[in-house]
Amino acid sequence: MNWGQRVGKMNMKRNKVLKIGISLVTTAMMVIGTLSGIPMHANADTVSYDLYVGGYRVRSDRLTIDSRVNSAFSGTATYNPDTNTLTLDHFSNGGHALTQGFTYCEAIYYTGSENLTIILVGENTLTTTEVETNEVRCREGIYSDKENVNVTIRGNTFADTLNVDSGTNTYALVPNPSDSFGIEVAGNLFIRDCSVNVTAGDAVSSITGITAYCFPSDTYKNITIDHAVLSVEARNLTGYIDGAPFSVDYGICCGSLTIRNESIMAVSVGNKQDNRSYVTAISTSSSGGVFISNSKVDVTSKGGTAIYGKVRNDVPGKGWSDYAGTTGLTQISVTDLAGTGQNVYYKKVHFAPINTVTVTNGTCNGDGNYEYGDTVTITANTPASGYVFSGWTASSGVTFADANSTTTTFTMPASAVTVTANYRELDRATVAQIPTAKTGLTVNGSAQALINGGSATGGTLVYALGNADSATGTYSETIPTEMNAGTFYVWYKAIGDSSHRDSIPAYVTVTISENSSSGGNNEGKSGDNTDPTENKSENGGTSKNEGVIMYRLYNPNSGEHFYTASEREKNKLSKAGWTYEGEGWTAPSEGDPVYRLYNKNAGDHHYTTSKKERDNLIKQGWTDEGIGWRSAPKDTGKPLYRLYNPNATGAGSHHYTTSARERDKLVKQGWNDEGIAWYGIAE
Repeated sequence: MNWGQRVGKMNMKRNKVLKIGISLVTTAMMVIGTLSGIPMHANADTVSYDLYVGGYRVRSDRLTIDSRVNSAFSGTATYNPDTNTLTLDHFSNGGHALTQGFTYCEAIYYTGSENLTIILVGENTLTTTEVETNEVRCREGIYSDKENVNVTIRGNTFADTLNVDSGTNTYALVPNPSDSFGIEVAGNLFIRDCSVNVTAGDAVSSITGITAYCFPSDTYKNITIDHAVLSVEARNLTGYIDGAPFSVDYGICCGSLTIRNESIMAVSVGNKQDNRSYVTAISTSSSGGVFISNSKVDVTSKGGTAIYGKVRNDVPGKGWSDYAGTTGLTQISVTDLAGTGQNVYYKKVHFAPINTVTVTNGTCNGDGNYEYGDTVTITANTPASGYVFSGWTASSGVTFADANSTTTTFTMPASAVTVTANYRELDRATVAQIPTAKTGLTVNGSAQALINGGSATGGTLVYALGNADSATGTYSETIPTEMNAGTFYVWYKAIGDSSHRDSIPAYVTVTISENSSSGGNNEGKSGDNTDPTENKSENGGTSKNEGVIMYRLYNPNSGEHFYTASEREKNKLSKAGWTYEGEGWTAPSEGDPVYRLYNKNAGDHHYTTSKKERDNLIKQGWTDEGIGWRSAPKDTGKPLYRLYNPNATGAGSHHYTTSARERDKLVKQGWNDEGIAWYGIAE
């Protein structure tokens, strides 16, 4: 007698006792229902369905089975007759099951003729532990008895779970000792988008985790695992009973078994006892076989063969001659899923997709090749200066344990992935208080601090001596000093802390004079200037190529730059302590006038070609000093750039230069570029 005939014989006995069992169960349910307040009597309009949950038949007036039906239940089991769907929502039957004549019991029993769908929401549990009679010969978690009626178990994610434990069966009456089945269907079984954990046993005769077989037609049906997690254990601890006609241990028994679409399956059977007929983790028919596609499969059999039937696999595998996987390792090659398949007679087999992990801006443990389900550890590279790690990103199918940690892990999917460590540029530290030049410095035989120190936010302010192009000394928090006369460039920047990068360097110009005399801010006031085009010889202006040379001077006391066409005025200011900085540009003898104004309160001069600006300043108290010089035409002239220092509190708020380089440096230091003021003669 083969395994199918064994099951068929049990089914025949099941049908004989079904009428008696249903009658007894119905009577018991009526009594219990009356006590619990749930109507158990079917009205004339009540429809009874071919579905039993936890020992209770589903009816049109009782579509939901929950704690109102039996206080041992938790969650809900709700039937929709329109779609023939049973939804288990965090449901547990508390070990209660339908008992048929006290010979067979099932946590869920379906005897309908239409396909049944079981939808999982959250974690659900089906057991038969509360059926205590020793007369029960077969315990089952789920049983569907009609041929060609398919059963589908599905959820939305792997977190939607069904735990099935058919329980221990110690009935040992020869010649019909006890059996234990996790899930038994007479049609095809589909498990999709969920996790199912099945435990069958312990029993003294037949133990099968999941089976798809119809006795009347002696037909093995098919099982498909589609993007699901399946764990099946058929354990036997009691052992064979002498005189029993048949005994088997199967994890899964069916026509064909398909595992596909990134599924994960583990099947194992317990120790082989003396004289047991069959011990096989997976058994399929000769016309079926096992199909493994882009999925991870582990199968073990302590007593017999891990897989009986042809295997077709598009992922590589391994086989061992012992259950523990320590002896006789053999590589199992990839085969065509549409081919004839191969025999894999081992006690332990393992199949899994192997793919690569590419880490951008980081490293991973191992050699970069991982099996589906492996834990991969990745570490980000040290950030470049001025940058900070901002998190991991990856191609689809990757969920990080902590995407914001420089070292983290993820579970390898069934495809190659690229993970990237990302970085962002730190905000710059800022100079909260800009250093200012010391004024009125003259040689006195001692080293003198050149600036008034500033402050920084998000870092530390440091200083260094240099030239107009860059710092040449070493940056330090110490304010630079000098003894000798000259013009000095003091560079400064904020060195960023761990959360900031450095600020852009800038400088201030400081002058130490040769002697202690210094001119007041009233030098260069009204009376020293006349229009150079009106009387060149009188004001001392020097002609150059039919133009007028403009002199540039600097007052180290006020920070003001001063411009004049008068050589006499230049010489007078130089004697008063102003620093002569050479020729600024050459003004034309004819052209638009450039007006010169003086603020006696600030000791500051201002220059403009705008009559409107001139008049507004006069209204504010500035003194009109007439025309300072002339502007060349725009299309032939050399531009004079005008800049404004928003941090200046007195004289020196405006500066004028023909040098684009000087303009750009001042802009970097915080000056505002106000465009072109006027034009000199292009040389």
